[in-house]
Amino acid sequence: MADTSALLGYHFVARGPELRIEHQFVEPVIVRLAPFAFTIEPPSPERSDLLPDAEPRVPVSFELCDVGEAAEHVRRAIGARCCRRVPLPPLPIVRGHLLAARSRGLRKINPDAHSVQRAILAVSTSVPRLAFNPVFFDEPFVARDVAQYRSAAIALAHLDGCLLPFWCRQRGLPLQEGNALRLAAMREWRGLFSPTSHPYRSLNRTLMNLPPDVPADLVPHLRAFDLERPLTDGIVLMAVLLHVSDARAARQPERVNPQRRILERASAEEIRRAVASIGHFTDRTLDAERVQDLGFSVRFLIDYPEPFHGSLDGLVRRTIRWHEDQRSPRHGRARPVPARRREAHVDDAPATGPAPPVRLGVRAVRPTARPPIALPTMPGIEFLGSVDRIRAEARRMDNCIASYAQSAVDGDCYLFHVIYEGLHASVEVDPLGRVRQAEGPGNTHNAAAAWGAERLAEWGRQLRDPTPRDTPDGTLRATDEI
Repeated sequence: MADTSALLGYHFVARGPELRIEHQFVEPVIVRLAPFAFTIEPPSPERSDLLPDAEPRVPVSFELCDVGEAAEHVRRAIGARCCRRVPLPPLPIVRGHLLAARSRGLRKINPDAHSVQRAILAVSTSVPRLAFNPVFFDEPFVARDVAQYRSAAIALAHLDGCLLPFWCRQRGLPLQEGNALRLAAMREWRGLFSPTSHPYRSLNRTLMNLPPDVPADLVPHLRAFDLERPLTDGIVLMAVLLHVSDARAARQPERVNPQRRILERASAEEIRRAVASIGHFTDRTLDAERVQDLGFSVRFLIDYPEPFHGSLDGLVRRTIRWHEDQRSPRHGRARPVPARRREAHVDDAPATGPAPPVRLGVRAVRPTARPPIALPTMPGIEFLGSVDRIRAEARRMDNCIASYAQSAVDGDCYLFHVIYEGLHASVEVDPLGRVRQAEGPGNTHNAAAAWGAERLAEWGRQLRDPTPRDTPDGTLRATDEI
């Protein structure tokens, strides 16, 4: 059964592994899908002499990953086969139909490649070129693992981004172009998640039973430490990986490594109880099942500036007391700020007052790192450009943003003050443009936090490279149908 769509007088007719592009005044262009290539058929012999422009009279093939090049060739072929002046179909439209044809055709003519690509798209927004290469499928056990195990699909999806360079450094190998090194790493893909590049029992059991609710972009952080035991509960593993992935944790291992070990040894119920306690203190409804809420709770614990080797309940109690002290450093411990004060306008709140304890080791006049793009210019959003301004923000907003001063100086985050409809909020954006935290006074949620998070998320997209749905190199996007 054929699948047909029409645009600008063109008819795109997809039938199995074949895509046929027809127009009243254009010799049809036929694209056939092979197991690892697109083939654009030449014009028919009886009409080729009548075409106004020259075109190759033999089939032209492109690798499956080269969708962009194949689409450009198809447009050139359409232009060469026109017998009248007609508009060419837009390049994104041609690319989209080639991607759809590839997805449909692979189900039948290359089911192994189809299974691998489905597995990768379940954990990533794109499929790497290696997954389109026939040499990858010469490794049947590797291809089978990628299709079967979520952790193996994550290994292939993140191979070039962060896993392969780390694996090479640990083994003293030069990072080289080509597929040989990548195939060697994928043969031992479990070692890509190890701090020594060699797998071990607790890691193997964790990867083979990776919980489906753990975000894929957190899993590569397993390479930062040795697991004391297999972590097969999603909440526990997420809490540990969120902790390890925090920039402050990486910078102060002697202080936060004990916290990570506490989280490793905790049960899911203990973590739920900890999240509920933090939510009660901050007057928020937190759910340990939600990554955003769990991340907020983990960052709350990382704020605690002293090493601690007790239980998770004890760490939570100490961290809450420390946050209370930060709210009222002049008088010691203070009760949580009432909700009516948190939601009140803070225009009249003094921006000066007792300085936070000088335990951060950051000079007040030191500037914070500026983002590599222009700062947002919309009214109501102010970039906190110095440590002194961050400390003033902490006093005004009754929060612990001052503990993020070193991260802001190092460029591990960008901090902003937001004013919206008379309400105030503090917002943290990470180096990739993602909003980590957006809180009103006293770490509560208000309209200013929601508005600031939305506006700064839009601004933050400029910090990342644009990733259109159908890229010139032919990589699949998460929205492509498989």
